[in-house]
Amino acid sequence: MKTPRLFFSVLAFSVLFGISDANCCDCLPEAAARSAKTSSTLVFSGEVVGKEQLSIPQLGSNYKEYLVKFRVLRYWKGEPTRNLTVRTAIGKDNCGYPFETGKTYLVYAVGGELPAVTSCSRTALLSENQAQEDILRLGAGTRVKLKANQK
Repeated sequence: MKTPRLFFSVLAFSVLFGISDANCCDCLPEAAARSAKTSSTLVFSGEVVGKEQLSIPQLGSNYKEYLVKFRVLRYWKGEPTRNLTVRTAIGKDNCGYPFETGKTYLVYAVGGELPAVTSCSRTALLSENQAQEDILRLGAGTRVKLKANQK
């Protein structure tokens, strides 16, 4: 019978070489803070003030993104602006970053008009050790100055 032999061959192959989930986000080894800054379009710290879900049918019926709105506190790279919106996929399997409203992050984003943040970037809660270590390496940054009509 060929069925048991085939079954055990597939089982042995799976055990030896592993089967990965095709939907999982595979990240390259994590870059150091300075090289992450170099490869990012924007590096800033800010508080999430809102999230809006967005569907993108061209990328598949299951692919959804959040538009995440920040009140920027400091920046290390990019144009200084008080309010900034980035996008991220929904779910770790799609490489999305799990931003939470009301929390403050150190953000590494890439792209032009609507930059993207992935779970593979060095983005982290500002209170986490990684973010604090990155800030030590990046330097003080520049505080975003409020204009008279901004909150």
